[in-house]
Formats: sequence, structure tokens, C-alpha cells
Amino acid sequence: MKIFDRGYISLHRAILNWEWYQDIATTKLFIHCLLRASFSASKWQGIIIKRGQFVSSYESLSKESGLTVRQVRTSINRLETSGCVTRSKYPKYTVFTVLKYIEYQETAGKTSRQGQAYDKVSTGERQQYNKNNKNNNITSTTLPSLEMGSEGEKIYINQANEFYNLYPKKQGKESVINFFEDKKFNSQQFEWITRVLRDDIESENWKKENGKYIPKAINWLKDEKYQRELKPKKKVRVFSDDPYPQE
Repeated sequence: MKIFDRGYISLHRAILNWEWYQDIATTKLFIHCLLRASFSASKWQGIIIKRGQFVSSYESLSKESGLTVRQVRTSINRLETSGCVTRSKYPKYTVFTVLKYIEYQETAGKTSRQGQAYDKVSTGERQQYNKNNKNNNITSTTLPSLEMGSEGEKIYINQANEFYNLYPKKQGKESVINFFEDKKFNSQQFEWITRVLRDDIESENWKKENGKYIPKAINWLKDEKYQRELKPKKKVRVFSDDPYPQE
């Protein structure tokens, strides 16, 4: 396996001021939990593993981290007391949840699509996107990293309304608003979402049989249909019958 196949996490320097930072075992285990936590929702043996969760046990964490089972148990208790991690016990396993996982990862770099189901975006593509976005002449065809933004709550409702008004099938507006309030996309991310949506609106599949194949807006969002690349539009050359066209 290549070293970058599964992506990476964000680790903010604020951890230096964390109450347990000088406790090597607790800090190591917390970082291990961040690494183990699922970047996106998935299904495992009939249960849904949400973003920020992972399935394990004290014994498994001990083997993976190199800590003793006693150290793992003590560190997990400290992490629970500090409001960093929670756990849900089942007969044969435990589901661990890293609280505020999205907040911890909101400043993450570009995450590998291969390992984390997100597009790998090169530095050049990001620079091109930012440059084009600044000039209001967006030509990039690659999705910018979709992490949470940090703008006021009102803007997310405005985003939801704008998205809903643009979406062809008018159903479930409240669900759409809740989705945008939960995700908290920044302006660049929202601009990309609407751009992908407009591309879908112009697609042949959505135009078939009076929009029969257009999914509900909330399903389009939850299925992360905006997480894809856009194909560059082909330039059409117009040929004139005049053999000597004037400039």
C-alpha cells in the first residue's frame, strides 16, 4: 500500500495547550482515534458507522497503538471525561465516537479520494480554482476540498434557499435547510455545489420524461452528488461559408 493511499488528518497546534497533552499514553491514543475515525459514513455488519466513528475494542486498540490494555482503558476514561470521545458498547465490539470530529478536521488539507472517498486535488488545480474564483471566471473542473466553513448561521439558510430555488424538483425544503445548517459550507464550496447542480440540470438524464429521473433535492445532497469532477465543455467551432471572412 502506498503511504498516501488512505489520506491524512489535520492536527492543530492547539493540542499543545490540551490538558492531557503531557500524558503520552492519552495523547497517543487520542491521535490514534483521529486516525481510525471514519471520514465518511459507512455500513459495517448491519450498522451505520457515522463520520468520526470507528469500531474497535480495548484489545485491538492496545495492539494497534502499542499501549497496554490498562493504558488504553485509563486513556479512554480520560478522553470521555474531557468530552473528546464517547463509546457505545455492543456484545462483541464497541463503537467509539470522536466528538467534534468535523471541527477538528475543518482545517485539513486536501484528502485523498482513493482512501477517503474524496477527490485528490493538486496544488496547481487549487491555485487555478482560487484564481478563477477571484476573477469570477470559474473554469476549474475539480472539486475543492469540502470541509466546514466558519461563517454565520444566516448564510447557510440563504444558501439552502438559493439551492432549493435552483433545484428543479420542489420537495423537502426544510430538510434541505437542515442539511446546509449541518454542513456549513463556505462560499467557495457552495459555489461549486451549485455549479455541479447546474451541470446536472443540463444533463440529458434529467431532461428525460419531464424530469422523471431527477432525485429529490435532499437525496442529491445526502448522496453527495456534488462530490465529482466536471468534464470541460467542448468548444464548438463555427465555420463560415464565406471563404474570405472579414475580421
